[in-house]
Amino acid sequence: MQETIYEVVKIKQEIVNSDRPVIKVTGVEDVVDFIVSEIGFEDRKVCLALMLNTKLEVIATHRYSVGSLDSSIVHPREALKTAILNNACGVILCHQNTSGAMDVSKDDYLVYERMKEACYIVGIDLLDYLIVTHKSEYRSLREIGDLERRTILNK
Repeated sequence: MQETIYEVVKIKQEIVNSDRPVIKVTGVEDVVDFIVSEIGFEDRKVCLALMLNTKLEVIATHRYSVGSLDSSIVHPREALKTAILNNACGVILCHQNTSGAMDVSKDDYLVYERMKEACYIVGIDLLDYLIVTHKSEYRSLREIGDLERRTILNK
């Protein structure tokens, strides 16, 4: 049986006008309410990527993983493919905690480190990785200090 090999000749990008206002990111607070409106009230863990252009405006969003109540499978390939196709220069990655807790787990931090490395390799800035709750509370993994990082990784 002979296997067929396909070649991708062209990828077409389609720009769809949206009624959403442009979100200009000057700090985490600029996107938290938007993220909460997108995934904050989900009944399972959802991971969301926000793609930004050179003006730090959100140009696209992508749900790159939908998991179970307290876990999801996260791979850099899934998180970054939409960023690459949208010519994003930066991304903000996030997920919500269905429990409403603001605890950062060892797995959360390891995913953040892996995403940071993958973004560096493909030349896209990982601006932050956020954990949000339905109450618009958030934790920025980028802002975690050395002492807290060591505590998380030694759990």
